Amino acid sequence: MNLPQTYDAKSNPSITKPEQCGKVCLGDCSCTAYSISISLDTGNQSCITWSGDLVDLRSYSNEGLDLYGRRKAKQD
Repeated sequence: MNLPQTYDAKSNPSITKPEQCGKVCLGDCSCTAYSISISLDTGNQSCITWSGDLVDLRSYSNEGLDLYGRRKAKQD
């Protein structure tokens, strides 16, 4: 995936594993998606979380990053 625009994103540079990043997202009720981003300048990884609508998403077949989205719980 091409990651969404970053104006609604929060960076957590100390978190570098998807499992940890997912826990951060689940702990924030406004979080709608998360990913591990790789800096083009340094090659360092960091957790990025988004809130609100995901804008400018593009799917690539052979490249890009994994984007994990949250679903709302089913209400009975």
